[in-house]
Amino acid sequence: FFLQVIRPPRRSTQSRSSAASDVYKRQEIENLRKTAEEKRYALEQTDKMLDQDQANFQAYLKKNEQETDQATLKAEQEAKAVSYTHLRAHETGRNLVCRLLLEKK
Repeated sequence: FFLQVIRPPRRSTQSRSSAASDVYKRQEIENLRKTAEEKRYALEQTDKMLDQDQANFQAYLKKNEQETDQATLKAEQEAKAVSYTHLRAHETGRNLVCRLLLEKK
């Protein structure tokens, strides 16, 4: 009597798990690519907004400078000479003491 040992067929769990692992890795790589693309797009949008903000700020500075120049010019044109007597009439006690001390020297 002869017994033959029958072995069950070998399961290919290693190759299956390897295939599953490869799929998982590919999905992970694809997700990383998508994330990188989204971040790149967000950076591009941020750069555009910063460029626009900088242009707006430069325009604001230019406008402000022009308005300041106009105000200075207007103030210079409207400036009137004031007499020494008029200045002395608005002199405070502290200024009077300082002026008198300076005149003594």
